[in-house]
Amino acid sequence: MALVKAAPNIVKSLAELGVVFNLDKNNCIDLRNFGGQKKKRTAFAMGIRENR
Repeated sequence: MALVKAAPNIVKSLAELGVVFNLDKNNCIDLRNFGGQKKKRTAFAMGIRENR
């Protein structure tokens, strides 16, 4: 249960580290249904951004 509660902050931290998530039209991390879920709760990462 702890991971479930921490997940939103973990995803935000990953985005700050450069993980490229799919974004919605409002430039927010896009969440989708996955594996029969009724609620959108899956974030998709497309790759890593290089910070130079």
